[in-house]
Amino acid sequence: MGRQARAKRGIIDLGSNTIRLVIYQVKLGEQRKDGKPETIEDFKMLLNEKRVVGLSSYVEDGSLSPAGIEKAADVLERHITLAANMGCTDVRLFATAVIRNLANRKQAVQELERLIGKHIDVLTGNEESHLGFIGAKRSASFENGLLVDIGGGSTELAFIKDGKDCLNYSIDQGCVSSYANFVRCIFPTEKEQKAIRNAFEARLQAQEDLPHEVKGSMYCIGGSVRAIAKFHARMLESDKSSKSVTLDDVDRILSLAKKDEGTFAHLATKAVPDRIHTILPGCIILKTLMKHYDKSSLTICKYGVREGYLLSRL
Repeated sequence: MGRQARAKRGIIDLGSNTIRLVIYQVKLGEQRKDGKPETIEDFKMLLNEKRVVGLSSYVEDGSLSPAGIEKAADVLERHITLAANMGCTDVRLFATAVIRNLANRKQAVQELERLIGKHIDVLTGNEESHLGFIGAKRSASFENGLLVDIGGGSTELAFIKDGKDCLNYSIDQGCVSSYANFVRCIFPTEKEQKAIRNAFEARLQAQEDLPHEVKGSMYCIGGSVRAIAKFHARMLESDKSSKSVTLDDVDRILSLAKKDEGTFAHLATKAVPDRIHTILPGCIILKTLMKHYDKSSLTICKYGVREGYLLSRL
């Protein structure tokens, strides 16, 4: 019988707003004699290092600019060096909507890979949705429902039936792209909020085979919904974020922004300073989905795409 081992694994997530390095201590399964990779039986997060880069702001006419490539490469190199210094034996990089939607994706990825000396795995929207499900089910038990991930450049939906993600979709609109495309200043006006909502609803309608109803509960992963929960907790003068969000919670946030923008701004600066410009677009997308699928509440899952990638690709 083979022996069990522990190792450090690193995941670098190249996103629209942030580039994040997460280092895990993993417990490997028994060594295999057939040469196939060992499975990861368990893991523990050792480091979560986030750099706010705003890579989407370097996209001009659909292409990532040379300055954006240079900025991304600099942060990626720093993350790779940090992972090596912490004794990571394997570091993997993946990118989501901000890279996959580029008009110059091939050239940008090749140049980034040349600069950092590592492969970048550009996930499709469906892959991102599936990996989010793999990560989420590690920390949550669900048989039927809908798993949502509101990202920077896209929103992923995984429809769950009998404990499996039977359908995966990626809607080409997230909180960062909503801000970039529809908001002139920091917070969206009522007119801009309506434009965000209408654009997202149109994208939902454009998915002809998208299910019109969901049996079971609604679940969420990712930083956008966590930011909403954190902001709502601050509104209630609580230091602890809830593991669930209701439609009423989202409405209260949107109402505060409408009635008292100054108080909203001060709360956002304290609660979610790195998401101050995207929390309202995130609320609008979330509310649109909750109303579309007639859900009054959702559950926030602990793990998501990065953990799914760790378990499935390493």
